[in-house]
This record gives sequence, C-alpha cells and structure tokens, in this order.
Amino acid sequence: MTRGKNGNGNGNKGKKRGPKAKITEARYEEAYRLSLLGLTNKELAIAMGVSVATIENYLKNDPEFYAAVKRGKTDADSKVAQSMFKRAIGYSHPDTYITPNRVKVYTQDENGKNVLVEERTEVLQIPIIKHYPPDTSAMIFWLVNRTKQNENPFTNNTRYEVTGKDGGPIETKNLDLSDFTEAELELAASLGKKLNGNASK
Repeated sequence: MTRGKNGNGNGNKGKKRGPKAKITEARYEEAYRLSLLGLTNKELAIAMGVSVATIENYLKNDPEFYAAVKRGKTDADSKVAQSMFKRAIGYSHPDTYITPNRVKVYTQDENGKNVLVEERTEVLQIPIIKHYPPDTSAMIFWLVNRTKQNENPFTNNTRYEVTGKDGGPIETKNLDLSDFTEAELELAASLGKKLNGNASK
C-alpha cells in the first residue's frame, strides 16, 4: 500500500484530477457546434454522451475544450444580437417569387385560324427584393437591454396624463340634490354602500 504525505493509505487523496483522456479535434468541433445551439452543461453532456461531471471537468481542466464551448456560445449570441438589431431597424434581402404560369401554344391552319396545339403550366421564378420595416417591439427590446447599465436607461413605461378640456384642469361640479326626495336619497346612499362594499372585496 502506498502512503501519502499525511500518513493515510490513499496516496492520491488531494491530488487534482484532469480529463481521463485527451479529447480529439472532432470532439472539440462537436462541442463548438453544439454550443451554437445555446445548450446548458447538462444538455451538452447528453448530446455528447458523457456525464455532466465530465463536461464540467473538461471545462475546468482542458483550455481547448473551454475555448470551443465559449466560442460557440459567443458566436450564437452575436448572431442573435445581429438578427435582433436588423429586425429593429428594418432590412432587405434578395428573394425569389415563385408562381405558376399557364402557357398556351397556337399555330395557324390553312385558313389562317389559330389552333391550340399545346397547353402546359410552367413555374416562373422571379428575383425580387423583400423588405422588412422596422419593428417597434424589437426596438424596445434592444434599447432596454443595451442601455440598462447606463445612467439613464431606456424604460418601456407608458404614462397617461388626464386633463380637462383643451388641456386645462379637470372641472368639478357640486351635484344639486335639492330636487331629490328623501326616499331617493336613501336609495342612492344604500346603493353607494353596496358598491363600495363590492369594490373592497
């Protein structure tokens, strides 16, 4: 039995363990491509057929594996940010409009009359430029996330201001109750109590 420095029988206790085997270049590439999908360590472990502890061990002790995963996640985040920015400001891209086209072929007989000799459907592919206008929701999302560390960050708060006629103060009027009978006033008071009671529930 091999004794360690502390006198116990476990000579490997306290030693730092690295990856059990060298990862191949193909596995580094696999880790990069999977990280482009934004997988968590658990999901990455499942996709690569290893345990979560193994993935965490590789990330901690294998700089090349760590760099591959980080590069994948960074590239994915950059592509999403670029797409969000383009959607916010609007963009255009080439596209192809595909439509069926009915074709009829005629010939003339000896009397000069047109005679249909062939009829077929062709598929037309027309190059176009597709335009996408700026999207307000994408603008708000972009600004909220890009300015949240600023001194005056952008906030998506809607304020409503209630004013009177032509922007003036709200007018209040006292209600003249002199024309109401005592029974009508009692009924109004009873209704008011019921309404206030329902509102407080």
